[in-house]
Amino acid sequence: MDKKALASKRHFENTRVYLDKDFDIQIRCELIAEQLKFAQELELLDLGCGNGALSLQFQAQAKKLTLVDITENMLVEAKKNVIKDHQHKISFIQSDIDSFNSEDKFDVVICSGILAHVPSVNSAIQKIHSCLKPNGLCFVQITDSDQFLSKINSIYNYFLDVVFKNFRYKKNIFTLQEILGKFEEQQFQFKDKTQYSLVLPLMKSIFSNQTLYRYSKYVLAHRFLSNHGSDFMLTFRKK
Repeated sequence: MDKKALASKRHFENTRVYLDKDFDIQIRCELIAEQLKFAQELELLDLGCGNGALSLQFQAQAKKLTLVDITENMLVEAKKNVIKDHQHKISFIQSDIDSFNSEDKFDVVICSGILAHVPSVNSAIQKIHSCLKPNGLCFVQITDSDQFLSKINSIYNYFLDVVFKNFRYKKNIFTLQEILGKFEEQQFQFKDKTQYSLVLPLMKSIFSNQTLYRYSKYVLAHRFLSNHGSDFMLTFRKK
Protein backbone atom coordinates (compact mmCIF):
# COMPACT_ATOMS: atom_id res chain seq x y z
CA MET A 1 0.00 0.00 0.00
CA ASP A 2 1.30 3.47 -0.93
CA LYS A 3 2.58 5.75 1.88
CA LYS A 4 -0.22 8.24 1.19
CA ALA A 5 -2.79 5.43 1.38
CA LEU A 6 -1.33 4.24 4.69
CA ALA A 7 -1.46 7.77 6.09
CA SER A 8 -5.08 8.04 4.97
CA LYS A 9 -5.88 4.70 6.61
CA ARG A 10 -4.40 5.85 9.93
CA HIS A 11 -6.26 9.16 9.66
CA PHE A 12 -9.69 7.53 9.29
CA GLU A 13 -9.24 4.63 11.70
CA ASN A 14 -10.55 6.94 14.44
CA THR A 15 -14.06 7.14 13.02
CA ARG A 16 -15.30 9.58 15.63
CA VAL A 17 -13.09 12.37 14.25
CA TYR A 18 -15.06 12.14 11.02
CA LEU A 19 -18.49 11.07 12.25
CA ASP A 20 -19.11 12.93 15.54
CA LYS A 21 -20.08 16.09 13.65
CA ASP A 22 -21.76 14.59 10.58
CA PHE A 23 -23.86 17.58 9.48
CA ASP A 24 -21.83 17.83 6.28
CA ILE A 25 -22.51 14.16 5.50
CA GLN A 26 -26.23 14.86 5.87
CA ILE A 27 -25.93 17.75 3.41
CA ARG A 28 -24.05 15.57 0.91
CA CYS A 29 -26.72 12.88 1.23
CA GLU A 30 -29.40 15.39 0.33
CA LEU A 31 -27.42 16.81 -2.60
CA ILE A 32 -26.95 13.36 -4.13
CA ALA A 33 -30.56 12.34 -3.48
CA GLU A 34 -31.69 15.48 -5.28
CA GLN A 35 -29.74 14.45 -8.38
CA LEU A 36 -30.50 10.73 -8.18
CA LYS A 37 -34.26 10.72 -7.72
CA PHE A 38 -34.79 7.39 -9.45
CA ALA A 39 -32.39 4.74 -8.13
CA GLN A 40 -34.57 1.73 -8.89
CA GLU A 41 -32.64 -1.20 -10.34
CA LEU A 42 -29.37 0.73 -10.35
CA GLU A 43 -26.03 -0.75 -9.30
CA LEU A 44 -24.10 1.69 -7.10
CA LEU A 45 -20.46 1.80 -6.03
CA ASP A 46 -19.45 3.97 -3.06
CA LEU A 47 -15.67 4.56 -3.02
CA GLY A 48 -14.45 5.78 0.37
CA CYS A 49 -17.88 5.04 1.80
CA GLY A 50 -17.25 6.07 5.41
CA ASN A 51 -20.39 5.20 7.37
CA GLY A 52 -22.22 4.46 4.12
CA ALA A 53 -24.81 7.19 4.52
CA LEU A 54 -24.46 8.50 0.96
CA SER A 55 -25.15 5.18 -0.75
CA LEU A 56 -27.20 3.31 1.86
CA GLN A 57 -29.96 5.89 1.56
CA PHE A 58 -30.75 4.04 -1.70
CA GLN A 59 -30.65 0.52 -0.27
CA ALA A 60 -34.40 0.00 -0.67
CA GLN A 61 -34.49 1.06 -4.33
CA ALA A 62 -31.10 0.01 -5.73
CA LYS A 63 -30.47 -3.37 -7.33
CA LYS A 64 -26.99 -3.66 -5.84
CA LEU A 65 -24.71 -1.64 -3.56
CA THR A 66 -20.95 -2.07 -3.19
CA LEU A 67 -19.27 -0.08 -0.42
CA VAL A 68 -15.50 0.27 -0.34
CA ASP A 69 -13.37 1.86 2.38
CA ILE A 70 -9.74 1.72 3.36
CA THR A 71 -10.46 1.14 7.07
CA GLU A 72 -12.26 -1.73 8.75
CA ASN A 73 -13.59 0.63 11.42
CA MET A 74 -15.51 2.67 8.85
CA LEU A 75 -16.98 -0.48 7.31
CA VAL A 76 -18.15 -1.55 10.78
CA GLU A 77 -19.97 1.79 11.09
CA ALA A 78 -21.48 1.36 7.62
CA LYS A 79 -22.78 -2.13 8.40
CA LYS A 80 -24.73 -0.68 11.32
CA ASN A 81 -26.81 1.31 8.82
CA VAL A 82 -27.93 -1.69 6.76
CA ILE A 83 -31.58 -2.69 6.95
CA LYS A 84 -31.86 -6.46 7.35
CA ASP A 85 -34.31 -6.87 4.46
CA HIS A 86 -31.72 -5.40 2.05
CA GLN A 87 -28.47 -6.91 3.30
CA HIS A 88 -28.48 -9.60 0.58
CA LYS A 89 -27.74 -6.99 -2.11
CA ILE A 90 -25.05 -5.03 -0.22
CA SER A 91 -21.34 -5.85 -0.32
CA PHE A 92 -18.54 -4.39 1.82
CA ILE A 93 -14.93 -4.39 0.69
CA GLN A 94 -11.91 -3.12 2.62
CA SER A 95 -9.50 -1.63 0.11
CA ASP A 96 -7.80 1.56 -0.96
CA ILE A 97 -8.95 2.91 -4.31
CA ASP A 98 -5.80 1.88 -6.21
CA SER A 99 -6.02 -1.73 -5.05
CA PHE A 100 -9.76 -2.04 -5.64
CA ASN A 101 -10.72 -4.07 -8.70
CA SER A 102 -14.10 -5.29 -9.83
CA GLU A 103 -15.26 -7.21 -12.87
CA ASP A 104 -18.67 -5.63 -12.36
CA LYS A 105 -19.53 -2.26 -13.86
CA PHE A 106 -21.78 0.22 -12.11
CA ASP A 107 -24.50 2.68 -13.08
CA VAL A 108 -23.40 5.15 -10.39
CA VAL A 109 -20.13 5.78 -8.56
CA ILE A 110 -20.11 7.99 -5.45
CA CYS A 111 -16.75 9.53 -4.60
CA SER A 112 -17.22 11.92 -1.69
CA GLY A 113 -14.10 13.65 -0.44
CA ILE A 114 -11.82 10.80 -1.46
CA LEU A 115 -9.74 12.76 -3.97
CA ALA A 116 -8.22 14.71 -1.10
CA HIS A 117 -6.78 11.49 0.32
CA VAL A 118 -5.51 9.42 -2.64
CA PRO A 119 -1.87 8.99 -3.73
CA SER A 120 -2.75 10.10 -7.29
CA VAL A 121 -5.83 12.08 -8.29
CA ASN A 122 -5.38 11.09 -11.93
CA SER A 123 -5.21 7.39 -11.05
CA ALA A 124 -8.31 7.71 -8.88
CA ILE A 125 -10.28 9.31 -11.72
CA GLN A 126 -9.11 6.54 -14.07
CA LYS A 127 -10.36 3.99 -11.55
CA ILE A 128 -13.76 5.69 -11.36
CA HIS A 129 -13.97 5.65 -15.15
CA SER A 130 -13.09 1.94 -15.33
CA CYS A 131 -15.81 1.06 -12.79
CA LEU A 132 -18.64 2.83 -14.63
CA LYS A 133 -20.91 1.52 -17.33
CA PRO A 134 -21.18 3.64 -20.50
CA ASN A 135 -23.22 6.79 -19.69
CA GLY A 136 -22.86 6.00 -15.98
CA LEU A 137 -23.02 8.83 -13.44
CA CYS A 138 -20.36 9.88 -10.97
CA PHE A 139 -20.90 12.13 -7.93
CA VAL A 140 -17.71 13.77 -6.69
CA GLN A 141 -17.38 16.03 -3.64
CA ILE A 142 -14.36 18.33 -3.38
CA THR A 143 -13.07 21.37 -1.54
CA ASP A 144 -11.95 24.13 -3.92
CA SER A 145 -8.68 25.66 -2.73
CA ASP A 146 -9.37 28.79 -4.81
CA GLN A 147 -12.30 29.80 -2.62
CA PHE A 148 -11.62 32.56 -0.10
CA LEU A 149 -12.99 30.48 2.78
CA SER A 150 -10.67 27.61 1.85
CA LYS A 151 -7.72 29.97 2.07
CA ILE A 152 -8.85 31.23 5.49
CA ASN A 153 -9.20 27.66 6.77
CA SER A 154 -5.79 26.77 5.36
CA ILE A 155 -4.13 29.71 7.14
CA TYR A 156 -5.94 28.85 10.38
CA ASN A 157 -4.83 25.20 10.22
CA TYR A 158 -1.25 26.22 9.47
CA PHE A 159 -1.32 28.56 12.49
CA LEU A 160 -2.47 25.68 14.72
CA ASP A 161 0.30 23.47 13.35
CA VAL A 162 3.00 26.06 14.06
CA VAL A 163 1.75 27.14 17.48
CA PHE A 164 0.98 23.69 18.84
CA LYS A 165 3.59 21.83 16.76
CA ASN A 166 0.80 19.50 15.74
CA PHE A 167 1.68 18.84 12.11
CA ARG A 168 -1.31 16.84 11.05
CA TYR A 169 -2.19 14.58 8.19
CA LYS A 170 -1.97 16.56 4.94
CA LYS A 171 -4.73 16.34 2.35
CA ASN A 172 -4.35 16.84 -1.38
CA ILE A 173 -5.13 20.41 -2.38
CA PHE A 174 -6.61 21.37 -5.74
CA THR A 175 -8.96 23.83 -7.41
CA LEU A 176 -12.34 23.23 -8.95
CA GLN A 177 -10.97 24.05 -12.40
CA GLU A 178 -8.15 21.54 -11.99
CA ILE A 179 -10.61 18.77 -11.13
CA LEU A 180 -12.94 19.67 -14.01
CA GLY A 181 -9.98 19.54 -16.37
CA LYS A 182 -8.80 16.16 -15.08
CA PHE A 183 -12.25 14.60 -15.48
CA GLU A 184 -12.54 15.98 -19.00
CA GLU A 185 -9.15 14.43 -19.85
CA GLN A 186 -10.50 11.06 -18.67
CA GLN A 187 -13.52 11.22 -21.01
CA PHE A 188 -16.12 12.45 -18.56
CA GLN A 189 -18.85 14.93 -19.44
CA PHE A 190 -19.51 17.55 -16.78
CA LYS A 191 -23.23 17.68 -15.92
CA ASP A 192 -23.85 19.77 -12.81
CA LYS A 193 -22.34 21.39 -9.72
CA THR A 194 -23.66 22.63 -6.39
CA GLN A 195 -21.58 24.98 -4.26
CA TYR A 196 -22.08 24.89 -0.50
CA SER A 197 -20.40 24.87 2.96
CA LEU A 198 -19.64 28.19 4.62
CA VAL A 199 -18.20 26.77 7.84
CA LEU A 200 -15.69 29.16 9.37
CA PRO A 201 -12.78 28.20 11.65
CA LEU A 202 -13.87 27.21 15.19
CA MET A 203 -17.55 26.79 14.22
CA LYS A 204 -17.32 22.99 14.52
CA SER A 205 -15.90 23.38 18.01
CA ILE A 206 -18.46 25.94 19.18
CA PHE A 207 -21.79 24.81 17.73
CA SER A 208 -23.78 21.60 17.98
CA ASN A 209 -24.18 19.22 15.07
CA GLN A 210 -27.85 20.16 14.67
CA THR A 211 -27.08 23.89 14.68
CA LEU A 212 -24.37 23.39 12.04
CA TYR A 213 -26.78 21.37 9.92
CA ARG A 214 -29.47 24.07 10.08
CA TYR A 215 -26.88 26.72 9.30
CA SER A 216 -25.58 24.72 6.32
CA LYS A 217 -29.12 24.29 5.00
CA TYR A 218 -29.68 28.03 5.30
CA VAL A 219 -26.48 28.74 3.38
CA LEU A 220 -27.46 26.26 0.67
CA ALA A 221 -30.87 27.90 0.28
CA HIS A 222 -29.41 31.37 -0.27
CA ARG A 223 -27.43 31.76 -3.46
CA PHE A 224 -25.32 34.72 -2.31
CA LEU A 225 -24.07 32.72 0.68
CA SER A 226 -23.63 29.40 -1.11
CA ASN A 227 -21.64 31.11 -3.86
CA HIS A 228 -18.97 31.79 -1.23
CA GLY A 229 -18.88 28.19 -0.03
CA SER A 230 -15.69 26.15 -0.03
CA ASP A 231 -17.12 22.84 -1.25
CA PHE A 232 -18.71 21.50 -4.42
CA MET A 233 -20.78 18.46 -5.27
CA LEU A 234 -20.03 17.66 -8.90
CA THR A 235 -21.91 15.37 -11.30
CA PHE A 236 -20.21 13.77 -14.28
CA ARG A 237 -21.35 11.31 -16.94
CA LYS A 238 -19.01 8.79 -18.52
CA LYS A 239 -18.81 9.39 -22.26
